[in-house]
Amino acid sequence: MRYLALIVFGFLLAVPCVAQKLPLPSKVMDAKTVFIDNQSGSASIGDRAYSNIKKWGRFTVVFNPNDADLVVLLTAHEYVSGYRASGSTTVIPGTTTAISNSTSSAVAGGTTYLALIDPQTGNPLWRNERRWGRFKSATHGLLNELKDRIKEQEKPVSR
Repeated sequence: MRYLALIVFGFLLAVPCVAQKLPLPSKVMDAKTVFIDNQSGSASIGDRAYSNIKKWGRFTVVFNPNDADLVVLLTAHEYVSGYRASGSTTVIPGTTTAISNSTSSAVAGGTTYLALIDPQTGNPLWRNERRWGRFKSATHGLLNELKDRIKEQEKPVSR
């Protein structure tokens, strides 16, 4: 019986556990342009996002949210709904502001929040958060996770 338990346990360790993830919305998968809105209060977070997205090459970064397929919102607070570009007084039609529009507050609690927002509706399409530390970048990790999800979703389904 003990040997059977060891065999079963060994088998479970050998079988890769791949967690199924909810597919990203087609709006994310079809997007070609992004507007990066750094409302985190830290210029280095926005710079890191811009550098990573440019290096990735999947999206063209635009400098007006109305020209973007997606808004990449970086904040120190969890995004709920509604969207307003930082430093802007123009609210995207049909939205309300649910977060501070100020970039003066520093990233609190060591957490960076990233939300992909539909600029037409202000609705979040995907969001995630990551704590950062002295020697690791939450922004880099968040964007790498997004890259991995997109890459995985683009893989042809084998039958």
